[in-house]
Amino acid sequence: MSDQNPQTAPQKGASASPPARKGGVLGGPLIPAVAAIALGIGGSYMLFGRPPEHNSQVTSSAVTGCILQPPSRIGGPISLQSDANQPVTQATFAGSPTLVYFGFTHCPDICPNSMYLIHDALNLMGASGQSVKTALVTVDPERDTPEDMHDYIATEGFPRGLVGLTGTPDQIAAAAQAFAVSYQKVQQGDDYTMSHTSFVYLMDGNWRTQAVMSTIGRTPQELASCLSQGLQAKPPG
Repeated sequence: MSDQNPQTAPQKGASASPPARKGGVLGGPLIPAVAAIALGIGGSYMLFGRPPEHNSQVTSSAVTGCILQPPSRIGGPISLQSDANQPVTQATFAGSPTLVYFGFTHCPDICPNSMYLIHDALNLMGASGQSVKTALVTVDPERDTPEDMHDYIATEGFPRGLVGLTGTPDQIAAAAQAFAVSYQKVQQGDDYTMSHTSFVYLMDGNWRTQAVMSTIGRTPQELASCLSQGLQAKPPG
């Protein structure tokens, strides 16, 4: 069984508009694409090579699925282009905690629902949540131009101040490798979709990874608790 399953792509030429927002936990029949790797042990193996409870470099949170201060190899430098057509590196986010997610604008459900989840979690955190910057990195640079990203991040219910990031295929591949993100193009007739992992990465003001959590099967309360713990965690060393 493959550890990645493609999402259903919109018809060729169709709008990339996200689906209407629905309440509840991200899960069930709407999210076949990455459930197998984003849940539990599957996602842990993807990131750490073995379950986090057996990895001495990983701090587990009381919140199920929340990994605090993962190995330093999770997270790294980026060199991308913003939705405002400006160059972006990790230095762009210096001094502020930043939440990073990898997705794409033609994503039918997992990505937009993850954005809604992040929005709600940050709201639950109050003032500390409002201090967190958010960035969406595309895994589909072939289609996702800065203009497409700009339109997409303006979706109602997405995090306020969300920055869309794209780049060349090589730049996206380098960023994905830095964050241990897995993605691939899946052909569907004359069109294609993208299969990808679905995690959020909390970076501190020095671009060190403080927390990682899957968005699959998580509630805003769970994500808010994970992020709060990540913000309070002292950097190793």
